[in-house]
Amino acid sequence: MQKTEILDTDHIFPLLLKLAIPTMIGGFISALYNIVDSIFVGHFVGKEALAALAISNTIQLAFIAFAAWISVGTGTLISRSLGAKRYDRVNQILFTGTAIILICTFTLSLIMTNYLDSILLYMGATEKILDDTMAYSKIIILFGFLVPLNGVFQGVLRSKGLAAAAMNLSLIGAILNVFLDALFIISFGWGVAGAAIATVISQFIAILVGIYYIIKEFKLLEHFRHMVVFDKAIIFQIMSIGAPSGLRLGMIVIASLAANKAIQPYGVVALASYGIVNRLISLAFMPIQGCNFGAQPIISFNFGADRIDRVHKTLFVGSIVMSILGIMGTLSFLFMPIEFFKLFTTELAIMDFSKEALAYTGLFFFLFGVYMLLSGFIQSVGYMKEALFLALFRPLFNVLLYYILPLYFGLYGVFYVMPVTDIVNFILAVVIAKNVYKKILKKQDKKN
Repeated sequence: MQKTEILDTDHIFPLLLKLAIPTMIGGFISALYNIVDSIFVGHFVGKEALAALAISNTIQLAFIAFAAWISVGTGTLISRSLGAKRYDRVNQILFTGTAIILICTFTLSLIMTNYLDSILLYMGATEKILDDTMAYSKIIILFGFLVPLNGVFQGVLRSKGLAAAAMNLSLIGAILNVFLDALFIISFGWGVAGAAIATVISQFIAILVGIYYIIKEFKLLEHFRHMVVFDKAIIFQIMSIGAPSGLRLGMIVIASLAANKAIQPYGVVALASYGIVNRLISLAFMPIQGCNFGAQPIISFNFGADRIDRVHKTLFVGSIVMSILGIMGTLSFLFMPIEFFKLFTTELAIMDFSKEALAYTGLFFFLFGVYMLLSGFIQSVGYMKEALFLALFRPLFNVLLYYILPLYFGLYGVFYVMPVTDIVNFILAVVIAKNVYKKILKKQDKKN
């Protein structure tokens, strides 16, 4: 049996676990990059440096947004081609996706480097933490192409049912990052710059392993002559299919910026604490994202193969799994012992602030999993207008709340933003996904 045939023949629940568990672990491990940086910086550099990482995280999100855009577009298009048995297009799609991500990220790096001072100040960096923020951000921006390229490689491997290989890329990078953080920050005393260098080297090694997997699984050396051709149709499809994911994260960058601006008046302690909260939420988000990435190849493949019954089963099983993950996240946020925050800092003020902010921010996190699954479903079956609406509405609504709620509730207004956003977007996703599913069934009835 070919590796891609499992997407068409295996039972949905074990298949989802087979694809999702490695991806969930990989996503969880990926989230450790920033968390490990925060732990080392918080203990061995100081709270100002911890606040600087909170600001710099927004820049990293910008590159991750490009990664999601192109990796989801490339991976989904490959899955559809495999489902439709269009094997001749697979390597060309892979080459095109890789070329796009390199062009986009190099352009973004150039722009950010030229205006970095202004960008960081606008993002909420104060004069007190600007030097640390600059030291970290310069290095991350200079090698900004690494994270997106790694994301594309992982998405492509998942599209062929090779979730374990994709997980290995995250695992290798994360383990290296821990050792290099300890070496550069503690032994060499390089501060926040050491954390950035550790991240860059870890990602670079992971990409080398990714290149090995890609060459082996897609037989690039045998088909290289036929794949190095730019096809406008493929470029358009990659960009349009991945646009909801990229724009969703791109708008999250704007929402992160709005959050930084909203929290800035409350000082360094608030900024450092909110950085910790965002990292913990991203840690809980990664298993959900991993499960979503595991479900998308199944949906894309079976939609391409006209197996709507398996699409339905994937949505049903995925909703249960993601709801469980979301509930676990919410319970963790509500009952997180304050001692846990000692991982990041020994300052009691930061620990107290982080615990309270996390409980409010993650109150309705349990709804987020199903929202992600339904958004991914709409995107995978090609209803791009609806997918784009969902992708753009959530972060735009988020930004609006960051400007409005603090006017009425002060600091607590910042805390209330995420719970309100989770409720509203969950309802929207359910309504839109239900309408899309009805349209799919009608089209299938006409074919039959």
